[in-house]
Amino acid sequence: MRNWMMEAMVAKLDLPCKHGCGFQGKASEMVNHVTGCMKRKVACPNNLCNDMVRLDELPAHFRENHANNYHVGSKLAGWCGMKLQSFDKQCGSECKLIDFVESGFVLQQLNYWHGLDMATRVTPQHRCDIVQLRSIHVGNMRQVTASIICDGEQMIQGPRAPTDPLNGGGRHVDNLQMQLSDKSERDKHLFFRLQLENCIGDRKCNIRVVFEDVPDVPQRPG
Repeated sequence: MRNWMMEAMVAKLDLPCKHGCGFQGKASEMVNHVTGCMKRKVACPNNLCNDMVRLDELPAHFRENHANNYHVGSKLAGWCGMKLQSFDKQCGSECKLIDFVESGFVLQQLNYWHGLDMATRVTPQHRCDIVQLRSIHVGNMRQVTASIICDGEQMIQGPRAPTDPLNGGGRHVDNLQMQLSDKSERDKHLFFRLQLENCIGDRKCNIRVVFEDVPDVPQRPG
């Protein structure tokens, strides 16, 4: 039997965050806080790593353990010397972390999906192979534009779109690998595989990613 009186008393108490960040708040406030707490542990999104890392220490973890996939933030990042055949075989790429230091970081991954349904109604003609760039921000949101560069020439430029926020709730709140590979995000950063084949063929290509800050939206006076 539930003790309603005790629950009412607990609801009025200020509780400390279980992750030790120093936040204190009512039970209702704590529910919202813990899903975004920077001290909570998350699974490292690198496919070959099984470490659980505090969210605010993820950039340092990448710098020390996955140095090839760690980049200090600038307007440019990307993947160099990729061949489509190798990319297809691996079904994508390893996760990269772009560290903007004071304003957070961005996690990026390239995914290759075979036979992805591109329509609500599933019919054979709506299925195609695509390459998609997934970008997740912790801290400030950014606009991302990805381009395919081959032999110094820009072959294809993808759409300009905002980064996605890190999941703040649900069953897979700390599974960054799952969010980075989420097929439901299919409306941005898409490249059609056949289009890449026609433009690049057997040559190596670079994928250049350009970041832009998102200006603060002024609040309307109340």
